[in-house]
Amino acid sequence: STSVPGLQAKPMLDLLLVVARARWADCLAELEGAGFHTKDTRSDLPEKPVRACSIVWDGDRVNVNVHLACPEGRTHRELLWFRDRLRDDPALVAEYASVKRHAFADERVTPAAYNDLKLPFIRRVLASMPPEPPAADGTTRGAAPPSHT
Repeated sequence: STSVPGLQAKPMLDLLLVVARARWADCLAELEGAGFHTKDTRSDLPEKPVRACSIVWDGDRVNVNVHLACPEGRTHRELLWFRDRLRDDPALVAEYASVKRHAFADERVTPAAYNDLKLPFIRRVLASMPPEPPAADGTTRGAAPPSHT
């Protein structure tokens, strides 16, 4: 949300670290060594690991999540496509903002429940994503259904 102008966001910063899968273990170890920890949510999936920490910035505590994705992977493609669709369509931004406000209306909502409430909107937007072009060798990658973003 912070990468989409005009879209309200929680006081949280989500970063996408695009790294070859072979380097994930090293990256996760480095993040954990820097104070990041495994997130206790369904967001931390083998195909999209997440590490989290909390920092103080300008006197406020800010949660930081670092998501890992492969440069050639479906998760990376979906995240960028979803962001770009929002950036290009003010009506879609307004609709997503409404979905997020509704999902966050109860201050006691858990992160997992918040994500579950946004999921139908995200899946609907991702369903209109064009198929991935064939790889240079003629094969297709990413035949799996849209993942949770």
